[in-house]
Amino acid sequence: MESNSPRDALSSAEEQELVTALAELALEQAAPEELAVFPETADEYFRDPEATLHPRQREEAVGFGLELALLTPYLMVVVTHVVRMLASLIEQSVEEELKPSVAQLVHKLFRRADQTAAEPGGPAPLTPNQLRRLRDTAYERGIGLGLDEPRASLLADSVVGRLVTD
Repeated sequence: MESNSPRDALSSAEEQELVTALAELALEQAAPEELAVFPETADEYFRDPEATLHPRQREEAVGFGLELALLTPYLMVVVTHVVRMLASLIEQSVEEELKPSVAQLVHKLFRRADQTAAEPGGPAPLTPNQLRRLRDTAYERGIGLGLDEPRASLLADSVVGRLVTD
C-alpha cells in the first residue's frame, strides 16, 4: 500500500504541522468539547506518542482520570497515519521536482467548513476510492488502538470528512 516513504516528502516539522491542522479540524467535528485541551494534548503526543495512549502514565501525570475519556490522543495517532498516507498518495501523483511542495499540497486537501471551492493550483480532489481507503485506514487504526466501533467510526468520518470538497 505505501511503497514510497512519505517521510521522504515531508520533514518532521511539516508532518507535525499537518497532523496538528487535520487533527484540530477533525476534532471540531468529532469532539468539539476537547478543543480547549487540544494544544496540550497535541504537545504531549509529539513529545511521546506512545505515552499519550497509556492511561496509567497520563493519570499519574495529571493526578486524576479525566483524560482517560479523551478522543484526542487516539485522533492524533490516526491522523498521523492518514497524513503519511496522503503524502504518499500525492507523492505518487506529482513529478520529482514538486517533492518540496508535497506538504503544501497535502495541506490544501484539508477543508474548513467555510471553504467551497478548490484553490487554484492545488491538487486534484481525492477520488472516492482514495477517500474510502483513507477512511478505512483511519477506522482500522482507531480499532487497533482500542477504540470501540462507534468512536472509531466517528473519528474516521471526522478525519476524512475534512478532506472532502464541497
